[in-house]
Amino acid sequence: MQLTNTWRRRLTITGRGGAKAVVTILVVCSVISGASTLWRWVFPPDSTPVAETARSVGNETALVESYAIDCVTVLLTASSSRAAEVARCFPNSTDMSLPTTSPLIVTAQAASATFVGQTAPGVSTYGVIVAVTEQPYTNAPPVRSYYQLPVSVYNGSAPRAMAKPARRDPPPPGVDVALDYPVTITNDATLAAVITGFVTCYLTDANGFERFITVDSGLGPLRAYSSATVTSIRAQHPAPQTPADGAELRVWVTVSARAADYTSTPLEYPLTLRATGGAWSVAGIDVVPAIDPDAPPAPVAATAR
Repeated sequence: MQLTNTWRRRLTITGRGGAKAVVTILVVCSVISGASTLWRWVFPPDSTPVAETARSVGNETALVESYAIDCVTVLLTASSSRAAEVARCFPNSTDMSLPTTSPLIVTAQAASATFVGQTAPGVSTYGVIVAVTEQPYTNAPPVRSYYQLPVSVYNGSAPRAMAKPARRDPPPPGVDVALDYPVTITNDATLAAVITGFVTCYLTDANGFERFITVDSGLGPLRAYSSATVTSIRAQHPAPQTPADGAELRVWVTVSARAADYTSTPLEYPLTLRATGGAWSVAGIDVVPAIDPDAPPAPVAATAR
């Protein structure tokens, strides 16, 4: 380590004892700095932050899912006039015999990249399941079908199907999860009046919506139905007659909503209520209802698929 002229003058003024102390401090600092530099050279920091990597993978997954939907739809609906679209998606497509008219009507497409396959330099691969609703003609009964499509992505932005799709069976049946709302709220309860008022003002054009919500609920009226009837209310716990300020209660509400054309739609709402001034108000609509942690899930029979 070299000393500048300025430091030499300072050491001269300080004296021999002080100079030794200062030199020692400078040497130690230099060693620490050198060790830090060596560590960064031997163990360089990750040049790709985790958030950036996750965002890149998410973007690539969205790309292959959208591409798979397009290609499966093209193949199922292709006629001889759309051979170029088929070739854009699939290898070895020149040997395909396409009909003169579109064979199917395909709607309600959805995709999920369920498997990440092998990689090669610049290439990643995915297995995508594409679900579609098929009809041979407009008034035919709709059929839900599933196709598996392998997709490669070159340099993170150029997708292409690796083969033609394979028809697959539907996803396996899931389980019925028990909800945790064991307490029945009767229609004559004060809590029921609040919930009924909220549902009516939320779903119809009835006035007074603000009377049934907290100021921070973030909710606004939908005005989507001509009428709405609450058919049952269940709570996670018994509702106290005089709740303390800030107390919360989760409830499960079933509703029958009727549109202007008199068609009825069954709806179910998981709500969180909060007490203010001894009265309940709706604080929000829960994204996921409360589940009973002690009740085992009930498998759905395969015939219900």
